[in-house]
Amino acid sequence: VLTNDRLFLRDAEKIINFWLSRQDNSGLVFQGVDGFSVCVDKKLKYGNNPNFYRLDPQVDFFVILIKTYQLTKNRKYLVNAEKLLSAICKYHSYNSAFVDVLDEKKRKLNIVIDTKFLFLIFKALLYEKYINKSRIYKDKLIWSLLRDR
Repeated sequence: VLTNDRLFLRDAEKIINFWLSRQDNSGLVFQGVDGFSVCVDKKLKYGNNPNFYRLDPQVDFFVILIKTYQLTKNRKYLVNAEKLLSAICKYHSYNSAFVDVLDEKKRKLNIVIDTKFLFLIFKALLYEKYINKSRIYKDKLIWSLLRDR
């Protein structure tokens, strides 16, 4: 019999595995799925193309993968998180900073560098520094920094 926590984790892994199927060879994950609305904010430029890449969902998914690895010890999540972080640093970087939107060919569409995007990537890079030194769920500071809101 599965407890509620185990049921939630099992369901979370199903969702994560679906999004891992959307991770391309570069390591980035498409921001959506063809035929479905991507973004609730219809005014967000480039927000509704499912085959574009946005920094915010990339970093969020990195954190989800790391947290899931911490809970399950399944190295698949760690390996894919590291691949994703490497791709973020390679494709989203621009003039010593990071850009928000890439098209399906990974061309930079929005080179306006918002401070909030710099902090988003900082979350992932911060974790990378602590990867062998701390556990998210045991270190209150790391847990606090990696939460989303």
